[in-house]
Parts: sequence; structure tokens; C-alpha cells
Amino acid sequence: MEIREEEIHEALDEVVAAFRGGAIEIRSLVWRGRSFAVQQMHASWIDRSIQPPVHGFTVTLETDDLLELAYQEGDLVWRVERLFLQ
Repeated sequence: MEIREEEIHEALDEVVAAFRGGAIEIRSLVWRGRSFAVQQMHASWIDRSIQPPVHGFTVTLETDDLLELAYQEGDLVWRVERLFLQ
């Protein structure tokens, strides 16, 4: 099975996240007017080489698509950076 990567760099309409024990847990998101539940979070990181820092996440949606999400501290806009399709 081949996985294809698409660069997206689009703002999300909405993100529902829980802040628990110092970690961010993404529950659902709205992208291009469609709602998606997050099935699983895989990784999270902080890129401190950029100021203010950028927080990144990889999540699997209910559609089984894998997304890379990001937001920059101080900016209330979450973005889809990449989409990985099977």
C-alpha cells in the first residue's frame, strides 16, 4: 500500500481539544465545512526554532486519513499542514 503526502497549509474552521496533564488531546475538527472525529493521536512536538514556537500534531481521523496539524503560540488559528492518503 502506497501512502501519498499532500502539502495543504490551510486554516481549520474549528478544533476541539482537551488540555490534560500538560498535554493537548485533539478530539475533533472542522475542515472545509466538514466535521471529523479524531480517532487517534500519534505524535506531538514543539518547534522552538521559530518564534513564537509552533506546536505540531499527527492525528488519524474517523476516515482513516492521517493529518499533520499545527498552531503557533499566540495565534488562535489551527492549520492542516499535510494530509497523508492511503
